[in-house]
Amino acid sequence: MELVAGYPFWLIKDGLLYSFPKLLENKKCDVIIIGGGISGALTAYHLIQKGIECILVDGRTIGLGSTCASTSLLQYELDTPLHKLKRTIGEFNAIRAYQLCSDAIDKLVHIMNEIGHNEYQKRKSLFFSTHTRQKKFMQEEYAARKAAGFEVEMLSRPELFTNYGLKAAHAILSEKGATTNAYALTHEILQYCVRKGVKVFDRTKIKSIDHHKDKVILKTNDGCIIVAGYVVNATGYEVINFLGKKIVDLDCTYAIVCE
Repeated sequence: MELVAGYPFWLIKDGLLYSFPKLLENKKCDVIIIGGGISGALTAYHLIQKGIECILVDGRTIGLGSTCASTSLLQYELDTPLHKLKRTIGEFNAIRAYQLCSDAIDKLVHIMNEIGHNEYQKRKSLFFSTHTRQKKFMQEEYAARKAAGFEVEMLSRPELFTNYGLKAAHAILSEKGATTNAYALTHEILQYCVRKGVKVFDRTKIKSIDHHKDKVILKTNDGCIIVAGYVVNATGYEVINFLGKKIVDLDCTYAIVCE
């Protein structure tokens, strides 16, 4: 995401937490991760946990993409409400998608505890509507979440105003949720990974990617070559810079991780 105005809150709060070298020589590894935000950091964490050698590169300073502009809210809700998603992809798949998002919160908390990141807090999550006419919509969503096993509660207009000062008509209160600092967490995960052997380079922009049957060859703007078995693109919104106008078959050497 291109930040064109103002300054991200987390960057103002924390500043540049750690420095990383620029890649100035050719490298070879099992997996190359493009993108040093929270997605790239988590990818590196899981790979190194499995003993997979990896290198992470970012075109700018680590964490200064969309990660430092993140709300850092950890919620299981998707853009599509559960009761509507069930109609689109089926009950099993819809519930599974929501459950995986719920499980991800627990897994992130586990990772934060493991690496010693204490800037997080478990919180409840409120999904509300200001429109009286959406009563049926909210009731259907509540029923769908309840049936899927989520701890939820319907709140009325008086309860919303008394408890939260909200002038809303309907709401679903979920027990599962949390807040953190995605920018600081990214840096702390990468520090953990560096201690485990991950090589991290920032200010290292990938100029080209050539896919072969058994390897991927990447070239940086400075002319350095990285040869890897696989490449994981964790550049979030900027992934379109690597796909171009035509999306082609990239065999089994390419994966995309979105923020």
